[in-house]
Amino acid sequence: MKLGDYVEIGTAVSDLAEALAFYEKLGFKQVTNAVVTDGSLNILLLTGSSPSPVLSYVGSDIEQVKALGIPLEGDDGTAIFVDLNGLHVTLTTEKSNVPMPGGTPMTRTPLSRCGKFGEFAVPCKDIQASMVKSSKGREMKHIQPRMPSPGREIRPFYAVSHK
Repeated sequence: MKLGDYVEIGTAVSDLAEALAFYEKLGFKQVTNAVVTDGSLNILLLTGSSPSPVLSYVGSDIEQVKALGIPLEGDDGTAIFVDLNGLHVTLTTEKSNVPMPGGTPMTRTPLSRCGKFGEFAVPCKDIQASMVKSSKGREMKHIQPRMPSPGREIRPFYAVSHK
């Protein structure tokens, strides 16, 4: 099961024009009023008092997610849940209207100077509570990133074990 046909990471910004200019300097292309993309990574620039970051899936089958027993809030084709670590996830049944380059996110040539986007890691409050089995029954494996960001501590993240 996939959560949607299109995914974007929402991040709160205090000044939309300033944020757009910043991402455009990095080579991102503005595709809607508040969405920039490098061809694989889509960033929604949120103004106001939105939680940040937010992971948003569009083209979701909300009934399949409900069948997993995950508590959802919302109605009219939109559902929201908050994971065990506080990450807000939005699911929408509507199809995306954001124009994207052809191909898949991993086969497109990035437009930005940042390279290809491969994963999104978030801090984890309770490792054991956050670990789950994948839909194929594989155990999740704790791994460390190879290089921490300059000036930042190494934070754990998880990948599916393919044994």
